[in-house]
Amino acid sequence: MKAEVFNLKLSKRKLYNFRCVGDVEQVIDIDNITAFIENNSTGKTAVLLALNGLFSNI
Repeated sequence: MKAEVFNLKLSKRKLYNFRCVGDVEQVIDIDNITAFIENNSTGKTAVLLALNGLFSNI
């Protein structure tokens, strides 16, 4: 029996109530190349930790 292969692409991530993101939903569109460039204390690390949590169980 041949195993099926599925290709998935993450296109966006929605965050709310996670660390400093707050209770207003934030949508991050993800392209082939995504960079987070912002001032200090704006949530860059929080976004990366949320993405890490999403993929850490794979």
